Amino acid sequence: YELWIDGARCGRGPERGDRTIWHFETYDLELAAGEHLLTARTWWLGMDATSPYAQVTIRPGFVCAAEDLEPGVVNTGFAPWQVKRLDGYGWVPAEMTWATGVKVALDAARFPWGWQRGDGDGWATPHTLTWAGNEHEVVDHDLRWYLRPAELPAMRDEPCAPGRIRHLAAIPSLAVRDLAVDPAAHRVEEAASWQAMLTSGAPAQVPAHALRRVIVDLDDYVCGYLELDVRGGAGAELQVNWAESLYDQPGYRGVKGHRDQVDGKFFYGTGDRFRLDGEARTLAGLWWQAGRFLEILVATGDQDLEVRAVRLRRTGYPLVQRGAFACSDPRHERLRPLLWRTLEACAHETFIDCPYYEQLQYVADTRIEALATYAVSGDGRLARKAIAAFQRSQLPNGLLQSRWPHERRQILSTFSLWWIGMLHDRAWWSDDRGFVREQLATMRTVLDHFLRHVGDDGLLESPRGWAFIDWCPEWTHAVPPGGEQGGRSAVFAWLLVWMLRLAAELEDACGEPECAALWRRRGAELAAATDAAFWDESRALYADDRARSGWSEHAQILALLSHGVPAQRVERLRAGLLDAQGLVRSTWFFAHYLCEALAEAGRVDRLLATIEPWLGLPDQGFLTVPERPEPSRSDCHAWSAHPLYQLNVNVLGIRPGSPGFASVDLRPDLGGLTWARGSVPHRLGPISVELERGADGVACTVTVPDGLVGRIAVGSGWRTLPPGHSHFVL
Repeated sequence: YELWIDGARCGRGPERGDRTIWHFETYDLELAAGEHLLTARTWWLGMDATSPYAQVTIRPGFVCAAEDLEPGVVNTGFAPWQVKRLDGYGWVPAEMTWATGVKVALDAARFPWGWQRGDGDGWATPHTLTWAGNEHEVVDHDLRWYLRPAELPAMRDEPCAPGRIRHLAAIPSLAVRDLAVDPAAHRVEEAASWQAMLTSGAPAQVPAHALRRVIVDLDDYVCGYLELDVRGGAGAELQVNWAESLYDQPGYRGVKGHRDQVDGKFFYGTGDRFRLDGEARTLAGLWWQAGRFLEILVATGDQDLEVRAVRLRRTGYPLVQRGAFACSDPRHERLRPLLWRTLEACAHETFIDCPYYEQLQYVADTRIEALATYAVSGDGRLARKAIAAFQRSQLPNGLLQSRWPHERRQILSTFSLWWIGMLHDRAWWSDDRGFVREQLATMRTVLDHFLRHVGDDGLLESPRGWAFIDWCPEWTHAVPPGGEQGGRSAVFAWLLVWMLRLAAELEDACGEPECAALWRRRGAELAAATDAAFWDESRALYADDRARSGWSEHAQILALLSHGVPAQRVERLRAGLLDAQGLVRSTWFFAHYLCEALAEAGRVDRLLATIEPWLGLPDQGFLTVPERPEPSRSDCHAWSAHPLYQLNVNVLGIRPGSPGFASVDLRPDLGGLTWARGSVPHRLGPISVELERGADGVACTVTVPDGLVGRIAVGSGWRTLPPGHSHFVL
């Protein structure tokens, strides 16, 4: 919905949830004495192919109530509300942005303009669908909304810079997807007129019987709502398409090349369409869209068209960057804004994998996004909401669904295990013990599901569902050898051993030592069987499968992070991870876990080398970080923003030392850098570290807020960190 007061929009909602958590927003209104008009535009797409995958739905309905007014003033069911259907809407298939839902096709001649002010005929008394009930009463409940207050602050609603015209040309028709941008066709004077419209409000003219293509570069990656002010142009058709970048060849699954380039490339986008009625109108879609480039296509009829304004308002979760990082390598200064913009663009009413193609909250993506948020923002509300949302997705067999909220079921079996990692992260990075404890029953059920798949040979049988690990080109559908249903995979087994260790730590943190002992025993048993089955003494590595048909970094990484590898093998295994030939390498998602393993091994120099490819992104025209190495589908994918976390946590060395972030452990490591400085947010204040390499070692200055205890690794031991400033030589 959109809520309007006296013809001005004051809010949007409801915050995204599911059938068991349907959110409502609360507004504090300060109104002058006298009459005021309250209106709302509500829309519903149902459960068919038109709806966004993440928009769980029940049926259309509207409820409004005031806390301190008589029911007859604004409360639905009592107040004299009137309703009318907003005709003129049609739908444009989402196509390449398949999970984000249909786009708008609006016929201005059929649309009831002025509805915000209550104008026009056709208003009628609404039908009462149902009366509210208390879920704790002894009554039957039909399929209705279980209302809960919104959990998050309001999304951003901020104006964006208008961008710049990169191309304007006459075109033979509106079907221009396979028409390359021809710089020779660029109309300089018309482009200047459109630029003046964008920057100073001077109207741009499109003559009658003309077809134009205008490409706008926003010079930023924007998630936003777009509005166009137009006048005239009766019968004209106007389309506004969004794209992250243009393609080198026809076809939107191809290579994109340099992201800043337009000339000679192909624009494949998605967006809204409008048919004009000749009046002065403000045109807008219903949902936000994302990208860097806009393509405005115009086909006029018998009347000139005047485009008076193009406005953008940025939306998204109001993340604030409270952590910091700077270092001696100046390339990091250019990279960090890309990382931060990516995290921002993937944080809305939920975390999402990518804002352009899917807008879905996946477990594996969300774990990394939450860690980056803890390390550079300290705001844990989205992470908390995500953990609870995935918990509600649990199926009778114990697995969690891979993405939630979601109208369609998808099972990626490994993602249930990553959720346990998310819960452990929450327990250590936030003081939220009660919430964590509430999730333990779900965690136990997840583990029970996987342990039921441990065979008589003591090995984990690959469970049902898409066994996704990483988008490695050598693997089929991101599944390693042995990952097929019923197979035996060292990758999956070591992941389960790791999560059993984290589960035991969670049980200990929540006062359940008996459960902790169970998970440790089962983890030790599985680790021993996995070691015996997959260890190759000649290579000092774990094979991916028992047939030794595959070898990957992933098996070694997860084995090391699990802490289940026999002590006599650890250093050899670390050496193999660093130097072995013929391993399937991690892509950008799993590089997060490679970096964690490298940091544990004390090889931050190799960690910095691992994120070296990210440092070249600004020179390739990127404004955000992509999903994977080229060719990448998505240009904005926050699971690839993990260097935000790595640099603050593993270079500065700042991480929680105990549950609830009640203490801090510092393991600073410059790797190959000359100096580095920065901070990680904490509820008591920032924890800051400054490092500088000198002739006598690395000088380290640490600032810890009052009330926080900690320790720092110096040489082969630990030293206590008092509150305030401390100085060490590492």
